[in-house]
Amino acid sequence: MKLHADPKRLFQSLILLTLIMPLSNIALGIGIIIPIPIPRPQAAIPPTLKSVNVTSHIQNDIAKTRVTQVFHNPNLLPVEADFYFPTPDGADITDFILFMDGKPVKGEVLDKDKAQSIYRDIVRKLRDPGLVEWSGKNLFRVRLFPIPARGDQKIEIQITQPLTADQGYYRFNVPLKYPLHNGASSSPPTVDLQISIESDPPVRNVYSPTHKLETNTSDTRSLTVTVADDNPASNGRDGAHLVNQDFLLFYEHSDKPISVSLLSHKSKNTEGFFTLRISPPWDAQGTTTPQASPGNYVFVIDSSGSMVEGDKIEQARKALRYCVSLLKPTDQFNIVRFSTTVESFKPDLLPASPDNRRAAVYWIDELQARGGTNISEALKAALAQRKTKSSENWFQTDTTANSIFTVVFLTDGLPTVGETAPEAILKAVKEQSGDNVRIFTFGVGHDVNTRLLDFIANSTRAASEYVSPAADLEVPVSRFFDKISRPALFNLELKIPGVGVSEIYPTQLPDLFYGTELAVMGKYKTSGPSPIILSGTIAGKRQEYRFEKVFPDSNETNRFVEKLWATRKVAWLLDELRKSGESTELKKEIEETALKYSIVTPYTSYLAMPDEVPSAQPPDLRAGVADIRRKGRYKNSGRPSSADKLMSMSNFKAESGAGAVQAAQQVQQMKTAEIVPSTDVMDNEAVQKAVNGKLFINENGVWKDSAIAGTEKSGIKIKYLSDAWFQISETYPELRDYLAVGEQIQVLVADDMVLHIGPEGLDTIDNPTNTLLKTTIVKKN
Repeated sequence: MKLHADPKRLFQSLILLTLIMPLSNIALGIGIIIPIPIPRPQAAIPPTLKSVNVTSHIQNDIAKTRVTQVFHNPNLLPVEADFYFPTPDGADITDFILFMDGKPVKGEVLDKDKAQSIYRDIVRKLRDPGLVEWSGKNLFRVRLFPIPARGDQKIEIQITQPLTADQGYYRFNVPLKYPLHNGASSSPPTVDLQISIESDPPVRNVYSPTHKLETNTSDTRSLTVTVADDNPASNGRDGAHLVNQDFLLFYEHSDKPISVSLLSHKSKNTEGFFTLRISPPWDAQGTTTPQASPGNYVFVIDSSGSMVEGDKIEQARKALRYCVSLLKPTDQFNIVRFSTTVESFKPDLLPASPDNRRAAVYWIDELQARGGTNISEALKAALAQRKTKSSENWFQTDTTANSIFTVVFLTDGLPTVGETAPEAILKAVKEQSGDNVRIFTFGVGHDVNTRLLDFIANSTRAASEYVSPAADLEVPVSRFFDKISRPALFNLELKIPGVGVSEIYPTQLPDLFYGTELAVMGKYKTSGPSPIILSGTIAGKRQEYRFEKVFPDSNETNRFVEKLWATRKVAWLLDELRKSGESTELKKEIEETALKYSIVTPYTSYLAMPDEVPSAQPPDLRAGVADIRRKGRYKNSGRPSSADKLMSMSNFKAESGAGAVQAAQQVQQMKTAEIVPSTDVMDNEAVQKAVNGKLFINENGVWKDSAIAGTEKSGIKIKYLSDAWFQISETYPELRDYLAVGEQIQVLVADDMVLHIGPEGLDTIDNPTNTLLKTTIVKKN
């Protein structure tokens, strides 16, 4: 995979080039190159980082990573420099190898005491608050040979380190933050990243909260992980922004029929947040889980006249042929086509024998597109078959007793024939459905009723999907049926007694299929051990799985969990609002949650689109954004951004059309969110940043915590890059992410105290200030 990264942060006089180094299990700092002064005319243009290749091999939980980097010197003179980077905690530094031109170059590791003065000097010269991550780390330093004039210099670095596990869940981190400097005069580097995992026990629940993954799981003891090209981590921009945040990878070892992994985030004396990843084995073969009962499928296809456009009817034929080809001999199926009238392939469900599947393909080939759109009768015809028995006496089994009855419903239009009122259609579906019915809906194009399709799917524990007019319909339908044709567990129920769990999303768990993972987010009140009890039905039998986990009293390493939980909560609230209509309570809860976590909604879109600030927002926040716009410090960069794809209020309220489809897709993505986009690294002209559950608004150059009410009793002023600033970063690591926001910040560190960072303030921390800080931070945490 090739990525391109845009540089963004202003540098001062020295060169800062980010090198990608796989560090320890916590996010560390950034490697830098600093030129060595020489008694001759200096190079006019900084060397540039051309490419980075990261190859990591994890074998039995020992990670060995090789980073290959190529630098280019565009000047007429060679450049000599020192290269620094913080050494990983827990890494065996004797495994560091640095090669230049095929020759090993000797470096030295500076311990924390010696490194501290060098670190402070570098930060002060570069005036880069992001380097606060280096605080308290050892430094590896090496003198680079001169980079040839107008030439390239390749560097290879290798490091070996053991990975540690939290309750069996291993964590691997590769910092991918690219330097932010002015101009972006050179081409950004290309970045390749590939992780391979070899393990004696099978690997399960491979997950990244930062990047979308493509995982080759043909062998669960030897698999490869790459970063997908269509990555939500780019936050709506090009793939370059994938390197705006560190790469995090989690995995677990398990050979159990069902595996459950726990990740949590909790500060002391506050509610905690957790995510569970639930999965069967990737391959259904060889597992002790009872094999699924026969599948029962009805494929309902829209054959109205509009399906002629864009050759959609032929794409639908191909998709249906593929689905029929995947049916097992033990499955039962039927096909329903609808336009003005409704017609079934056979009167009842029939076994998926070779002869029946061949006959179905012939029937599919004869489908023609003509007439209107009778959605109501099509659904009625499909659901009417759920209580019939096999017409060929192949299995005499009531389909509602032991297995799931699945309807795959595909349409490209609005109901125009028969019952056309969405409320009446949905009511009829609910009356005909039951606990074992799933209706998966596919909306093709923009002329579909998104609310109707979403609510039909949601009411049956299924899901909706939308296919753009230009997309190939065969691809998403085939991919979808690949998944649901391999059932592992139906009608899931989750119990976590003992720690006070609440607000679990999804509120109703979907079914579990082989080759997939289910992510569940929630909150917990009290810490300690608690069983996690998962139950479900397969082959007509109720199965129960029990896992013993510990919900920690304090864990600050997985802060992304809280943001993901909030995203899912907002999506659920938006869905409720679409279903029941606007209410003051729902709107208020959406606004408060979205503002706190910087989540874009129809009510808070101004966070990413400061050209318009709704008057309904809090006055102090509204005034700050308005002031920034009035002074002209916000400028449109002209590049596509996430703001271009936001769900506007008009789109959110619409039932059909391109905007309605877009809004429905965005809500669906939020409901299943597993990746946190990089929102804390933005353009220099940005007016807001979201950092670890806090929203900072830029007011006249000062990044102000939106939680500040103006009634706080006390405040501490610290001079930026003073000894006091460094002391805070070293003594209170929980504040480092906030210190990295900018040169001037105001952050609420307790209910009644604000920490001010700016050009004026304390140079050193005296005893009274230290006591106040210590008391405040300890009290809060």
